Amino acid sequence: MKNAWFLGCMLLVMTACDSQTVYKEYTDIDDGKWTIKNTPSFTFRIDDPTIPYNIYYNLRNSISYP
Repeated sequence: MKNAWFLGCMLLVMTACDSQTVYKEYTDIDDGKWTIKNTPSFTFRIDDPTIPYNIYYNLRNSISYP
């Protein structure tokens, strides 16, 4: 119960400040197996390097592992 409450609060905090998102992308891992050969990469552009940016990594998982 504590974990569910904590995760709910974290989700609320992370999505509440999303009005100025610069870049957002999700990548699916083929067959649900993340091998060393599978290295997801993301490219984005920063227009003004004097402005600080917050970087968030969102990892999603499933209960159905192969």
